[in-house]
Amino acid sequence: MNISGGARRVRYAGRIIMLGAGAVFILLACLLTVALLFPAAGVRFALLDLVVIPALVACPGAVLWLVGWIIEGFAEKDQPGQLRA
Repeated sequence: MNISGGARRVRYAGRIIMLGAGAVFILLACLLTVALLFPAAGVRFALLDLVVIPALVACPGAVLWLVGWIIEGFAEKDQPGQLRA
């Protein structure tokens, strides 16, 4: 596997992690909103704790996405046989 192929895979993995965690975050935020409208103290505090977890998972996913994008940008410049402007 070459550098740009590996960078593409890192970008894809980071994007999947970030978007998956974002979807779970949105789902939990909607559930928290419903719990705030219909008060049940135990459910509300449990959801408040759970809303933080996807945000913590999305951050490394975003970093992976960014790193893959940067590596792929550097790899494109150093491909043999390309004309440089």
